[in-house]
Amino acid sequence: MTRPSTADAPAVASSPTSPVTPITQAAESSAPPAVTADPRPDTYAAASAAARPTRVAIVGAGFIADFHLDVLAELDEAEAVVLCDPALDRARALASAKGVPAAVANLRELCEHDVDVAHVLTPPATHVAVARELLELGVGVFLEKPAALCAADVRALGALAAERGLPFGVNHNHVHQPAFQRLLERVAAGDIGRVQHVQVCWNVPLAQLDAEQYGHWMFRAPRNIVYEQGPHPFSQVHALIGRMVDVDTRVLSTRELLPGQVFH
Repeated sequence: MTRPSTADAPAVASSPTSPVTPITQAAESSAPPAVTADPRPDTYAAASAAARPTRVAIVGAGFIADFHLDVLAELDEAEAVVLCDPALDRARALASAKGVPAAVANLRELCEHDVDVAHVLTPPATHVAVARELLELGVGVFLEKPAALCAADVRALGALAAERGLPFGVNHNHVHQPAFQRLLERVAAGDIGRVQHVQVCWNVPLAQLDAEQYGHWMFRAPRNIVYEQGPHPFSQVHALIGRMVDVDTRVLSTRELLPGQVFH
C-alpha cells in the first residue's frame, strides 16, 4: 500500500510543533532489512498465479479506509470486494460510495466472500485480536500502523501467519515516498558508502491537535503519540540500517489538553 504521506491517518494540517522527538541509534547492519512493509510480493502472489486479482476486505470503515480504497482502485492486481464494520450502516454507506460490492458486520462473514487478505484499519488496541481471528479464519492480514502495542504480539502474529502459510504485513507508507525511495536506491548503489549513522528530524503538525480532537486515540495516553507517529521515522531508519536494538524517547515539553489529560 503506497501513497503520499498525507494519506496516512491521522492526516496532518496546521498545528503547533510536535513535542516528542524519538532519537534512535544503533543497528546490526547497514543492509536493508529482510522484511519489507510492501505486501504485494507475498500477499498477491497466490492470486497472481491464479490469474485473478487479489480479493481484499477492508476491516474498519473509518477515516483511513477511504485512502486504502482509493489506492486499491488504482491497482490491477487487487480489488476490494467487501467492507466489514460492526456499524453495518456505516460500512454499507462507504461500500456504496466506493463501489465495493458487499458490506458485512463481523469477520466470520468474510469467509463467504473468498477473501485473500484483509486490511485491518480498526483502532490500534484491537489490531492483535482482529488479526489473530482473521489468520485463524485463513485470511491474510495487512495491518495499519501501529501493528500492535507490544512487540511480542507482533511476533506471535507473524508466527501464526507463517504456520498457516498466510501473508502478513504492516502499512509503512513513508518508506514508499518517492524521495525516500530515491535515497534507498542511492544507498543500494553505494553512492554514499556504508550507512553508519542516521538522524531523522520528524517535525510535523497534527490536525487533530489543532482541531482539539482530544478524544482521538493518540491523545488518550501519553505513550500513544509514539505509537501513532513513531512508526513513520522508525520504518525509514529500519529500511536504511536494519533492525533497531535500542530506542530512547525524550520528552521535550508537556501540556495539559484537558484536566487530567497530559500530552508530551
